[in-house]
Amino acid sequence: MEIVIFGATGKVGRHLVSQALLREMKVRAFGRNVHQLPDKDPKLELVKGGVFDESEVRDVISGCNGVLTAYSGNSDNNDKTLTVGIKNVIAQMKKTGVTRIIALGDHSILNAPEGGLFLEREDFPEEDMHLALENQQAWQYLKTSGLTWTIICAPKIEEGDPTGKYITEADFFPEDARSKIYSGDLALFMLEELEKNRFPNQRVGIGLV
Repeated sequence: MEIVIFGATGKVGRHLVSQALLREMKVRAFGRNVHQLPDKDPKLELVKGGVFDESEVRDVISGCNGVLTAYSGNSDNNDKTLTVGIKNVIAQMKKTGVTRIIALGDHSILNAPEGGLFLEREDFPEEDMHLALENQQAWQYLKTSGLTWTIICAPKIEEGDPTGKYITEADFFPEDARSKIYSGDLALFMLEELEKNRFPNQRVGIGLV
């Protein structure tokens, strides 16, 4: 299997790269600072480029089996990397005929137990609203894309190696999970979902047990 990883130098992206290589996947790691990554593995191709550039994104996607995006976004109201980036990735996937995408998302777009989304709660933090709305828009782009997509909706992400000690649930945050997840476990689950396709066209809540 040959995959493209967008956001390959980030907290989750680095784990995606290393774990995918351990699974004997061929990896195209894409980003502006991608040459910060070690490149001694012959299965790894480092591709310098910007996610807003149509031709660069189309070229790196062409011929691959799946796409993973690891952009977590931030609270800066001017940051549109998540939405503009995912919109371009979707467009270039459709042009190249690649259909499977696993995206990193935020728990704010999961269903709340009482109804609606977490971001629609009256007590949702105002300082987190920009990031939540960016995630909601990215989800909307994926829902209408015609692709086979999965969004992994993470709570607080802490740096850490994979433990495998997490639980998941479609569309909701798992009732017995803690409101945090290690970056290594996020990468582990994203790659497992790419291989097993358990949650096509769904949001997935994830948290440590």
